[in-house]
Amino acid sequence: MRVKVSKSYLEVSRSILHLLFKKKRSMNRLSDFDRNGVIFGFLGMTAIFSHCAVEAFVNFQIMSLRNLPDPQKRKVVSGKSLADKINFLCDAIGIQRIRIADPQLWDDFTRTTKFVRNFFIHPKPWEFPPNLQKILEQVPIGKYSLVGSDIIGHFFDQRGVMRPTYLNRNEVFFFPDFKVVP
Repeated sequence: MRVKVSKSYLEVSRSILHLLFKKKRSMNRLSDFDRNGVIFGFLGMTAIFSHCAVEAFVNFQIMSLRNLPDPQKRKVVSGKSLADKINFLCDAIGIQRIRIADPQLWDDFTRTTKFVRNFFIHPKPWEFPPNLQKILEQVPIGKYSLVGSDIIGHFFDQRGVMRPTYLNRNEVFFFPDFKVVP
């Protein structure tokens, strides 16, 4: 079975955002506590799936390198941070590192990655109230999937290859709905 994992992750990330905006009014019926829980859940899914899209893309590209033996590629894929893998891949295919080509994108990536890891993957209850508000203020809700798309897009742009359309819009699916249960 073949699957484009990075495409699937990005489409899930964007679909979740679509649902959140679609149901914004119906969420006003919820208590602040419940509404914050819904927002936290949706933000978490969007952030995590965007991060996973980049990870899947980079891991696949590393494993597709022909100039390295498989054991070395597996060691990189299994033992390095995503930032290190991105830099490794840039060097391996002879393109500019993102932090040099687009410092703002790299800064956005490292900041959103830190939020994903520290807030959504390893949540600490004492950090929720202040950090949820901070995340909403500092990282626009749609930023996660945009950063993911642009990180992947860098590998096409640097080689002068047109970006695949899935980096800009969903092609396969949208979640049609969810129900707010008061």
